[in-house]
Amino acid sequence: IIQSQTDANGGDRSVNSVKVSYPNQAGTTIIATQSVANGVADFDLTSNPLYVSANNVANVQVYANLRAISANATEAKTGDQFTIEFDEGANFRAVGSTVITHSDWTDGTDEAGNIMTVRKAIPTFSSVALSTGTLVPGQAQEFYKFRATASQGSSIDLKKVHLKTTLTGGGTGKASIALDQVALKEDDLTLTAGDSGTNTYRVYGGSNTSATAANIISGDTDGLLSSTSGAQNVFLAFNDDRTISAGASKVYTLSGMVAYGAGTTNAASYGISTYLYDPMSTAYHVTTNPDANVATRALGYLEPYCANASALGAYSKYCLADVDGASDKNASYIWSDHSGTNGNNVHTDAATGHTGSSNDWTNGYLLKTLGQGTTLGLTKDNN
Repeated sequence: IIQSQTDANGGDRSVNSVKVSYPNQAGTTIIATQSVANGVADFDLTSNPLYVSANNVANVQVYANLRAISANATEAKTGDQFTIEFDEGANFRAVGSTVITHSDWTDGTDEAGNIMTVRKAIPTFSSVALSTGTLVPGQAQEFYKFRATASQGSSIDLKKVHLKTTLTGGGTGKASIALDQVALKEDDLTLTAGDSGTNTYRVYGGSNTSATAANIISGDTDGLLSSTSGAQNVFLAFNDDRTISAGASKVYTLSGMVAYGAGTTNAASYGISTYLYDPMSTAYHVTTNPDANVATRALGYLEPYCANASALGAYSKYCLADVDGASDKNASYIWSDHSGTNGNNVHTDAATGHTGSSNDWTNGYLLKTLGQGTTLGLTKDNN
């Protein structure tokens, strides 16, 4: 078994040993463990071989035992990646009941598993039911709630979250609707709309190319989302780290004012629907989705603004960089596993300057439980 490291900075430091589970001829599940040396784990199963009956298949489960994330150069770092693959031509031997021996796979190719990414902890997201499904135009009300949970192992910090919001209703001669004055709560704490400071945030919407007042829809600004614009991007940007303790959760609640626009009569119905955007699905504005591109330890530094003009769709504050203070790249989600720079466990934000963050930030690459399955909505029927 070969451990292939896709990150040149990592070598074989992330995997300490490999465990296999397989059936023998008696039908008993056998467990065998082998240390990794130079990226290779050789298993000698001669005394209790894997058994595959004629015209049948047998499943072998393979597990990687990971080293701790630490500052030690020989141990894992957040963002390290590895794959486990069976080497078809190295130390392989299969013996049939008629003593036919094979020393390699039939098709002559290695069998590789998925690329795995090492993190100290990961966030998971889920929608939380609203107290009502009825839209009341002209009244501030909750329109989306989601829960963010940190896995066991470490706290996580949230910096940016990407939502998709659609307002429906309107048409020729009919009044449209618009969303404005978006507010945000974290559990029971009401956060403050602003550009800096403790417990502050901004909500950016639309498809502008920079974080300007024109696309702010939080607080008392004039920005808004309209039912004439279709599905639109909504970014939550936190100015200070929103820390979620290991194994714990926080619930974020968005509220806002939906108001009628110009039009002689109301449409038959109006609605607003929102979901947590899935960065691993189709791109939202370009052919290549920036979050789907991070496949190594690159882009680990936090940038408080997107200074690089070539940053893909820099719709809101906060970007990532592969060099501290340079080469900004946009991201749909930005979060940290608190592992620090090269595993030193010293986590640092960069909200007060353009350099100095720890190298433990990342984007939405491989995050699960996102997408249209998290949709919540409000509707108003005028019939």
